[in-house]
Amino acid sequence: MVSKHLVIVCLGGLLMGLWHSPALFANVVSVKKKKGTVVVSDDGYSKGDRVCIYKGGSKKVACGKVRRISGGKAFVKVSKSRIGRIKPGMSARASGGGKKMGSRRSRQGSSGGGKIEARFSLMPALSTAATFNNISFNPLDPEAGEGPRESAWIQEDGAGIKPLIFGGEVMIPFGSMAGAVGFRLGLQDRELSSFSDYIISADAATQFVEVQEKESSLGFWALVYFYQVSMGGSTLYLGSGLDITTSNLSVVVAQKNDDGTEDNLIFDGKSSLQVISLPLAALLSFHATDSIRIYFGAKALIPVAGDTAGPEGDAITDEQVLATIDETVDPNADLQIAVAHQKSSFGLFGEIGVGFAF
Repeated sequence: MVSKHLVIVCLGGLLMGLWHSPALFANVVSVKKKKGTVVVSDDGYSKGDRVCIYKGGSKKVACGKVRRISGGKAFVKVSKSRIGRIKPGMSARASGGGKKMGSRRSRQGSSGGGKIEARFSLMPALSTAATFNNISFNPLDPEAGEGPRESAWIQEDGAGIKPLIFGGEVMIPFGSMAGAVGFRLGLQDRELSSFSDYIISADAATQFVEVQEKESSLGFWALVYFYQVSMGGSTLYLGSGLDITTSNLSVVVAQKNDDGTEDNLIFDGKSSLQVISLPLAALLSFHATDSIRIYFGAKALIPVAGDTAGPEGDAITDEQVLATIDETVDPNADLQIAVAHQKSSFGLFGEIGVGFAF
């Protein structure tokens, strides 16, 4: 639940930042009627650029030239006969007639100052690149006339939410884009457990089977932020690339007694799975100072490759487990199929952190 709430905080911070920041292609921040000046969020403008103001995104209201750039804002000189029609919140876009207007897009690559940035984040997850089933032992019920079946295991609800994850990334600008490499590491294992009867019998009511599953993961990614735009005191980055996740899973099955006098190991095995995904990243960077950044963001993963893995260990020889399944069923293969350690259909991480530009 903690991870789920933190994801909501990250996504909420990203959306609220976008909502309260100037529009992606600049907005009117304020109007100084006496001076005939309109203050707009700096979308990479330079002094002398021609900027037009629009109502409803399409109806041109007025145009003027940038007189100065200060504090992440552009000050545009507009005719006093037109300035009365301009209201804060209207959109502002570059227009022809000024100098170097064709370079506005190329300057976006330096919207973050053209500096190398190192970021450190908490990355709570709603879903991850790898998944597995929470299973429990399903003993036969002799009174119900049950005979051997195809599997000794059933799936339980609650695959678990990935614990809090720590991540880091280094971004290097080049041209109008930026490249980045990063990693993420679970701060703790994801743990699942189940308890079920060992034998359905009044004489064995104190006996049960415990299944413990623990997963640790490590991920690396390489991204190209192909779109970035300055929004006053913040920068929005959108990117994609390649992500590789290694998921390590351990499964321990044991038969125990309520009084703790008996503990027989049924199975102890491990599996390792590597998943290749296509990541989609959105990151909003607030420029707290010239060198300190505060981040909100989200990363979605679309897994495209990763074979199903299963825990491998010593052969299962427990008589009660073997009696539950048909003679033609391999008990170890049965457990592997039930656990189904495999790539997921979709991964989603939130991101909240701090960074440094240098």
